Amino acid sequence: ASKDLNTPQTLTLRDIGGAWFFKEFWACDNRPGHKLLFEYTKILLNLTAADGVLAEEERNWVLGNFLTKGGDEKHYNELKNYNPTKEEIEKTFENKPFWGSAISRLCVFEALKAASADGELHPAERSAILRMGKVMKLDDKTIEDIEALNQKDKEHRKEVVELLFPEDGIKGAVDRTVHEWH
Repeated sequence: ASKDLNTPQTLTLRDIGGAWFFKEFWACDNRPGHKLLFEYTKILLNLTAADGVLAEEERNWVLGNFLTKGGDEKHYNELKNYNPTKEEIEKTFENKPFWGSAISRLCVFEALKAASADGELHPAERSAILRMGKVMKLDDKTIEDIEALNQKDKEHRKEVVELLFPEDGIKGAVDRTVHEWH
């Protein structure tokens, strides 16, 4: 007999967290299956490594994104040890992903975030991301708008942190709170 994947017996914390993330951040009640999430994440890693370096901060951003979306342990372990080669990066552009334009826009948006996680968006990373946008049939205006949105999002997140944790960020606030409770 097949199992109902929506019963409390089969839902994992990973599933619940992934469902929450998609509802909260993308106003979506559905989330991708493990295969799609794995392939999407592999593309993010390839684009992020287009400058010849997959920095630890970039890998951590991509893996954190994968886990937050409900990624499974098997694929996580494979992605954790994945080191894109030039050939694998090039293959990324040869095989158009099988998802629609909305996911293509998200891919460009998140690739920009991932590639910037080490503090800089290298020109080779940006070029690869823009190239992938073209492969996914996004027009120049849409790609420019996504880049602008990414910059606004970065500035907004900085503003939120500065307003909510003005003294020394969330780490300082947590450290002070823990000290106050003891």
